[in-house]
Amino acid sequence: MGLFDRKKRLPADFFQGATDMHSHLLPGVDDGFQTEDATMEGLHYLYGLGFRQLILTPHVMTDYADNNRPNLVQWYDAFLPMADGCGFSTRLAAEYMLDEQFLSHQQEGWLYLNPQEKILLVETSYMYRSPDMEEYLYELTTCDNQVVIAHPERYRYADRELFGRWKESGYFLQLNLISLAGGYGKPAKETALYLLDAGMYDYVGTDLHKISTFAQWLPEMRLRDHQIDALHKLYENNAELYGQPAKQE
Repeated sequence: MGLFDRKKRLPADFFQGATDMHSHLLPGVDDGFQTEDATMEGLHYLYGLGFRQLILTPHVMTDYADNNRPNLVQWYDAFLPMADGCGFSTRLAAEYMLDEQFLSHQQEGWLYLNPQEKILLVETSYMYRSPDMEEYLYELTTCDNQVVIAHPERYRYADRELFGRWKESGYFLQLNLISLAGGYGKPAKETALYLLDAGMYDYVGTDLHKISTFAQWLPEMRLRDHQIDALHKLYENNAELYGQPAKQE
């Protein structure tokens, strides 16, 4: 590699005004932040990095039976004063697991990343490919929904052929930021770098569950200039997903 193609840290102001479109900050509803105090620490941490807009994406899956739209809206309403007080603009969405209960949530109304464009965040098991996955994804698109597949680099069953089919089907792919630093292991990092270099990602999220993990791995991230540029573009896409310009200092 040439002298000017060395890996480097992200610029200090890289996240200034940025939009995060995947996190688990809503207190006590899933495996993310468990208390209001912890959530406040998480909000202050993200604000300190420079984030100003947040789309909250609590898990909706069989493991969290109470996480339906009515309950999540109620819990989000209680959370709003906390976010407002920290200076954030926020929206409630959800991260839907493609499990046996998935399609039942359609009856209560999806919690979209972008309601106007009907953009929905979904995930699958990390270890095993759901036998109903393709059927569920197709069912969504027949109802004019647009699908974002969360953190594809983490799915051990997925390969380049499957990533290509997902893109050909019109699905969006979302990067977990610290995958680029090895936060989910070497295979996930290698896949994330491949997808980033191939221009296959559309969005990027922190997928923040707790501060310590993110704070441990973010300083370890080293990228080349073209990769930093690609990541910057993903954050521009995040802002468009949110639907309004990011706040500036």
